[in-house]
Amino acid sequence: MSDPLLIKNPFSVKSAVGVRIGLDKDPRFNKERSAKHIHTGELPSGNKILFNESDEKLNYVCGTNQEKEYANSDMYDYFVSADTLNDKRTDGKTPHKNGVPYSFLQVKNELDGIEWYRTHYPKIPEELLPIMARYNWGEPITKKAVKNEKKKLKKKEQKHAGKLKVNTGSFIVDFN
Repeated sequence: MSDPLLIKNPFSVKSAVGVRIGLDKDPRFNKERSAKHIHTGELPSGNKILFNESDEKLNYVCGTNQEKEYANSDMYDYFVSADTLNDKRTDGKTPHKNGVPYSFLQVKNELDGIEWYRTHYPKIPEELLPIMARYNWGEPITKKAVKNEKKKLKKKEQKHAGKLKVNTGSFIVDFN
């Protein structure tokens, strides 16, 4: 044979040399599907994995062991201890007594803070969420701001008050 890369009968391959299917199709020189892009590893169950960087369709898992289901890391909210928080503190405020969740530390503005309180504490009334978020992530709350917030809530209450009447006394309800 003049070309060592060409094998006459591709169905009886007893060689480590790859089979050439056509011109310029030698698998050793094909940059896209090169063996350099294939990595091997072992899964926690003991199964072997072949991972191809260039084409995810060529990923294989070899083995019959059952894979364990793992929870998504987004479902966990790690707690940062009060000691860790107080060690990094340089603002001179009173130290933390209790730890806080990591997601609480990721919140940067009031709107995200409202959403954080809404998801973590669904029993808190909607009217209190902006106040609590402003306390932690917004401008400092003054007495005047609290009074204004109370006025807003009372106005809302009065606006909806005419739509619902409460009558007291004895009543007979007939469903016919």
